[in-house]
Amino acid sequence: MTDTHLMSRSLTRRRFLTATSSLAAVGFAGASLPMGVRQASATGEQMIQSGSHWGVFKMTVKDGLAASIEPWEKDPHPSHQLPGVLNSMYSASRIRYPMVRRAYLENGPKAERDSRSAGDFVRASWDKAIELVANEIKRVQDEHDPSGIFAGSYGWKSPSKFHNYRTLVARTMNTLGGYVGGTSDYSTGAAQVIMPHVVGGLEVYSQQTSWPLLIENTDTLVLWGADPLKTCQIDWLIPDHGVYDYLKAYKDTGKKIICIDPFHSETAKMTGAEWIAPKPQTDTTLMLGIAHTVYEEGLHDEDFLSTYTYGFDQFVPYLMGEKDGTPKNAEWVAGICGVPADKIKELAHLFAGSKTMLASGWSIQRMQHAIRRTGPLDAGNTGLHAGPDRNARRWLRPQLSLLLRRNTDGQRRLPPRHRQRQAVRRECPRMARLCGRGKHSGGPHRRHAGGPQRRVRIQRREDDLPR
Repeated sequence: MTDTHLMSRSLTRRRFLTATSSLAAVGFAGASLPMGVRQASATGEQMIQSGSHWGVFKMTVKDGLAASIEPWEKDPHPSHQLPGVLNSMYSASRIRYPMVRRAYLENGPKAERDSRSAGDFVRASWDKAIELVANEIKRVQDEHDPSGIFAGSYGWKSPSKFHNYRTLVARTMNTLGGYVGGTSDYSTGAAQVIMPHVVGGLEVYSQQTSWPLLIENTDTLVLWGADPLKTCQIDWLIPDHGVYDYLKAYKDTGKKIICIDPFHSETAKMTGAEWIAPKPQTDTTLMLGIAHTVYEEGLHDEDFLSTYTYGFDQFVPYLMGEKDGTPKNAEWVAGICGVPADKIKELAHLFAGSKTMLASGWSIQRMQHAIRRTGPLDAGNTGLHAGPDRNARRWLRPQLSLLLRRNTDGQRRLPPRHRQRQAVRRECPRMARLCGRGKHSGGPHRRHAGGPQRRVRIQRREDDLPR
C-alpha cells in the first residue's frame, strides 16, 4: 500500500458535494452525447450501438428498456457470452439504489460491528447516501488524517475511458485532501514482482511480439497454461477478437503446436495441438526437468548467459543436485509431474533445436509459490523472434535466458526489440531521447503526465535476487 497525495485539508459537506457533483455532471453529460442513446430514451423501438468487455454490440431498445442484443456485424468472432450483458442489466441481484446497513443508519459509526454479517440493509435516498459518505470521510480525516482512508475500488470496470470509476474516485478523493491507494493488481501480482529480476522490466503489460512475426519466424508454438480461444473473448476495454484469425493462420501453416495444460483446452482441440498434461501445480518441476536436459547435454548458450544474465552460476548447483543431492533430471521430474521422462527430454531438444515460442497464460502465477513458477519459464529463446500480442492480456512474453540456444545457423542475433532500439537511435535521435534510450538521456526514465521528468534506475544486489 502507498500513501497518495496526503494533504492536511479540512473537508466540509459543501466541498464533498461540490467535488462529487462536478464529476457526476461530467458523467451525465458524457452519457447524453451519443445520438443513439438520446433516441433510445424516447418511446417506440430504437437500435443503439455500444461496447463491452465481450465486444461491440447492437441493442434493441423498446420503450426505454433493452429488449435484445446482437453482435456487431464486423466482429469476426463474437463471444457467446455477449447475451450476459443484457441479463446483467435486469438481474434480480443487481443493486439499483443506495442500500445502508440498518444498524449503521440508526447508530452511525457507533453501530455494533459484531453483527455486520447478520444485520439487514435498507434502502436510502441518494441525498441521504451522500450525506452519510461525506460525514464519514470528514470524521476519519479529523480523527486519523487522510492516511486513514483507503480509496480505490478494484476490479473490472466500464470499458470506456471517460467513465473509468477508478480514475473518478481518485480525482474525487484528491480534491478532498488525499487518501491511501493500492499498488499492483491481482491479475499479474506475482509476475510483476519476478519479471524485473528476470528480464529487467515489468513485461506483462509491455508491447508483445506481433502475430505476423510469430507466424513467419516460429517453428514450434507452445501454449503453456494458456487457452486463448477462451480468454481472448474478453478484454480490459473492448476486444477486437482478431487473435482467432491469427491462431487459425498459424495452424494452417502446418507448424507444430503444443499445449501444456492439465486440461484439454478448447485451443488444443481447435488447433489439433499435441496435448501434454502435467499434474496441477507442477509447472516449475517440468521446467526444471527441461532445463536439466538442456544444461546437461550442452544445449545452452554459455556466451549469452555469461554476457547478459546474472545468477546462473547460483542456479546450476541446485539444478544439478549439488546442494541437496537431488538432480532435477527428467526421471526425477517425471515422478512428480506425471509427464514421461522421454517426453521431457524430447521437449528440451525441440526447444533448443528450433525457433520455439513459449506463450504462457497468467494462470501459472495465480497460485501458491507463483513467483517460483513464473521465473523459470522466463528463462529461453531470448534473441529469437517470439510470441503473440497481449490480446485480452493473457500472455507473458517468454524470455528464457536459461534455455537460450543459438539460431539454427549457429549465429546469435540481437532480439528484435534491441534491433528496433538501434534503428530508433540511428534514424531519430530526438525520439530516442524522449523514450529515455538515447545516448544523451542519462539512463532509463519514465515521464509522468503533469509532472517533472523522473529517472528510475534499477540496481541489482545479491540480496535482492529471488532465492
